[in-house]
Amino acid sequence: FSKPVMVSDNEILNAIAYRFQKKCSDKNITFITDIRSKTVSFISPDDCTSLFCNLLDNAYNYCKCDGKSSQKYINLTMKKNGDYLTISVVNSYAGKIKSKAAGIRTGVKEHGWGRIIVRDIAKKYGGQFNTIINKKEYTAKVILCSGKGEEAEIV
Repeated sequence: FSKPVMVSDNEILNAIAYRFQKKCSDKNITFITDIRSKTVSFISPDDCTSLFCNLLDNAYNYCKCDGKSSQKYINLTMKKNGDYLTISVVNSYAGKIKSKAAGIRTGVKEHGWGRIIVRDIAKKYGGQFNTIINKKEYTAKVILCSGKGEEAEIV
C-alpha cells in the first residue's frame, strides 16, 4: 500500500479510503468501495471528512472487536439518484451489541459521538441517517440531498 488509493474523483475521500485500506489490511479486514463519479462534490471538505471518518471508524471498530467472524469486511458504496446521494457502509459484526441512549456499545468502544456527528451532517444536507443491526452485519445508511444545502428540512 505504498501508493495512494483512487476510489473517487475527490481527493479527501481518496485520502480517507487509503487510510482505512491500510488499517483494514493490518487487521485482515477486507475493505471494498463502490463510489460513483461526482457523488460528494456538494459536501463541504469538513463535512466530508467528518462523515466518512466517523462512518468508517465505527465500521472498523465493529470489525476489529468481532472475534467470531472468519470473513471480516467493510463495504462502502455510494450512489446518486437525482439530487439524492445514498451512502451505505456494511460491515461484519458477530459480537453482542447493546443499544444505549447516546449510541451503541460494542463492549470495546462507544460509538455515540460519531453517530451524532453523522446524524447532524445528514440533517444539514436535508437527509437521514439510519442503522440496521442483525446477528452478522451492521449497516449504516446515510441519505443526503445535494440540491438543498444548509437550509434543508428533513425529507
